[in-house]
Amino acid sequence: MKNRWVLIIYPWSNLDTVPSLCAAIELLVAHGYHVDIFMPPPGDFEFPKFDTPGVQIIFPEERPTSIPKKRPTPSIQKLVRSKAFYPLRKLLRLIKPIKRVVVTRLEMEVPLNVFLQRHRQTPYKCIIGVDPQGVVRAGELAEFLGIPLVYWSLELLLSQEVPDNNWQRLKKMELTYSRKAQLIVIQDEERAKLMTSDNGLPIDKFLFVPNAPLGPAQQDFSRFWHRQIGLSEDQKIVLHAGSLGDWTGITDIVSSVKGWPNEWALVVHTRYHNSQQAIIESFKAVAEHNRVFFSTHPVLRTNFSELVAGADIGIGFYLPVYNSPHTQENIHTIGLSSGKIAYYLKAGLPVIVNRWPSISQIVKQEGCGVVVDDVDEIGDALVLIAQHYEEYSHNACKVFEKYLEPSKRIEQLINRIDSLGEGEHGAH
Repeated sequence: MKNRWVLIIYPWSNLDTVPSLCAAIELLVAHGYHVDIFMPPPGDFEFPKFDTPGVQIIFPEERPTSIPKKRPTPSIQKLVRSKAFYPLRKLLRLIKPIKRVVVTRLEMEVPLNVFLQRHRQTPYKCIIGVDPQGVVRAGELAEFLGIPLVYWSLELLLSQEVPDNNWQRLKKMELTYSRKAQLIVIQDEERAKLMTSDNGLPIDKFLFVPNAPLGPAQQDFSRFWHRQIGLSEDQKIVLHAGSLGDWTGITDIVSSVKGWPNEWALVVHTRYHNSQQAIIESFKAVAEHNRVFFSTHPVLRTNFSELVAGADIGIGFYLPVYNSPHTQENIHTIGLSSGKIAYYLKAGLPVIVNRWPSISQIVKQEGCGVVVDDVDEIGDALVLIAQHYEEYSHNACKVFEKYLEPSKRIEQLINRIDSLGEGEHGAH
């Protein structure tokens, strides 16, 4: 079968922390696709690893090993200078302004010959652009190559929340390419409705893929943190994994530990190496001695489940911060897009969440954890969960399987990708 190659343009360095996208890459390969991923170097994050030869990661200013490192032939140089190449030359001229004025780490300075040769040798079935920054670049390239565009939305960018002209410019381009995309992947219907309303899109353009790792869910409690930290066997652990931004409420969570029952400790795991050391030091100033522990070394996603399973409860707060479009309605309607909540539930960990984000509705309705209004209620929530732990843990696994396990949704995505191009001619 021809056209069994897919290109993903991912504008961030943290691909290994996005479980749904990594799961989709693995299942695409299992279905016979080869996947090229264009992304910035991982920096503080772990290098994304896939146990298959069907995935190739291309960094800016680098070429995949399967592409010969040689100068373009005269015929290709002539083609690049031709009028037909004007749209992509225009794109390349836009790269520096976009990089300067938009919050993104993607530098599209890969030699044009890479994508030309790649597509000529093994034509791409489609290009998947992730988030507004990725879909803009993917859309330009899809238009030039005349192949379908897929938009994978992880972070909502809504018109009423863009704070300045730079974000407005990005929003305008995102709106254009969301309309040109043949398919949009998003986590759930609530988030899709926000984008349909904001961008003027039909709901049938969307496919829902929760941001979660492949299942199944299972209670497989490890002693990971007891070994790492040297805790006594009777010590119970609450895990906070992921970002330490203000929108996580982590400072107040750390401060609240002194009011928790004595047998409970907090482990704060972040995926950054040294870049957040100053923040960690500020937390230590308010942390309860020997009851709050910090882990700043990222782990591969293949080992992340063991890390999560080393805890007894997972905690995740989402609070509005109005200086960024990513920390307003985007996290209010977090829904099925929280990767850390998905990992908690997959491991059978009951969760504690605050009431503001939409995920709290599922937690309350399905009995897989406790919803609190403030950090002062965390201690009581711990007591309640401990009294009915097996029930909460069993419900956590059920919720993962019912709402989050993504394999069936990704299979639907692959079927849609299989059918792309039938009567379609790229982004238009």
